[in-house]
Formats: sequence, structure tokens, C-alpha cells
Amino acid sequence: MDRIQACKLVVGEVYAFSVSLGGCNPVYGIFDRLCGDRVVLEVFSSASEETSVSYGVLLPDSYLFVRPATSSEIRDFCFNYGFDCGMRTDKK
Repeated sequence: MDRIQACKLVVGEVYAFSVSLGGCNPVYGIFDRLCGDRVVLEVFSSASEETSVSYGVLLPDSYLFVRPATSSEIRDFCFNYGFDCGMRTDKK
């Protein structure tokens, strides 16, 4: 993992974010934009809460490290995102 400030994040890519350099218990998100020096994620999911998906999340300051998600992490992230979209009751 690298420090977020040292990386050029690409809009629309899935990344793993962590509070530690070792990458323990990462959270995953689709990068949307920077707001000052803070990361805004279009979609956010925690590996520990597999079915919990949030939208338009400002990444907490404690997450200092990032790496591109692996193909298996992207698969799991997309499954959780699709499941959440299918289960949402506030559809119009």
C-alpha cells in the first residue's frame, strides 16, 4: 500500500483503503474525486460488513493508505454493490 497523497487515483476505479501500511481490514470504494485533500468515494463498502454499501462517502481521515483492488476484491465489491442495488426499497 502507498500513502494516498502519493498516488494518482483514477475516477471510476475500485481501490482498497486502509488505516495501516500493512492493509489490514481494508475498505473498498469507487474513487469519485478529491475534495481538498480528502477522498470522496462514489460507492463505499466495508469488507467486515459485506452487505453494507454507502454512497457519496467522504473517506475518514484515519484511512491514509491505498492500493488498487485485486480482481477478486473487485468481484466481491461488485457483487455487494449489485446486491444492495437489488435490495434497495427506495427505488423510484
